[in-house]
This record gives sequence, C-alpha cells and structure tokens, in this order.
Amino acid sequence: MKSPIHAVFLLPLAFSIATAAPVEDSSLEARGNDGDGKNYQTSQNPCQVRVSYPYYKFPCASSPQNGTSILGATFTSFCFYENGEEYGEDSGKWFKTPRGWVRDEDKPKRCDGSTVECVI
Repeated sequence: MKSPIHAVFLLPLAFSIATAAPVEDSSLEARGNDGDGKNYQTSQNPCQVRVSYPYYKFPCASSPQNGTSILGATFTSFCFYENGEEYGEDSGKWFKTPRGWVRDEDKPKRCDGSTVECVI
C-alpha cells in the first residue's frame, strides 16, 4: 500500500480534473473529413476507378473487348451514345473514352460521364 503522503500529492490533481470547466464547442475542430461533417468519400474523386471494367471496340453488347481499365485511374469520357432498338439490340447507354467504349453500368457509379451526345 502507498504511503499517505502519496495521496496528498495526488489530491490536487484529482480535484483539478473533477472541477475542470468544459471546453466550448466552437473551439473544437473536426478532423479527417475537411471539417464539413460530410462522408469522407465525398471529398474523393467520384470518377476514380475502384473496380476494373472492360473497354469495348464498338458501342454494342456483341462487340469484342478492347482491354480493361486500370485501378486508380480517372474515368474520362468524350461523349455518350444511347444504343436503342432500331438495330435490333438494346444495350443501353455507352461512353466513348480514349481507350474504347464503356457501358454505363460498368463506369464508376458516382461519376456522371459526358453529357455530349456522340455523332456516329
């Protein structure tokens, strides 16, 4: 057991902790999310490739693949093409990129892609 003198030295410390005044909220700073209180993913690039996807030679489902995306790269598209039923195949929306065509379902989900319609 510790001596009574040891308790005498710790008594002022315990008293100051027990009677400490709370700190104002305005002086506190949020960390790790730029202080805006939003989700950490909103400050990241929404067009960053996190899941690899295939590139196609043409904007149709029967087209041969032209390669795959690189993880960590940024999805960039020049224009989009809506493949309708006029050719007997409804394969949805496609985006033209420097490496080939990408289906709307394959591109990064939060990335909007180009709003310019491709002229084919």
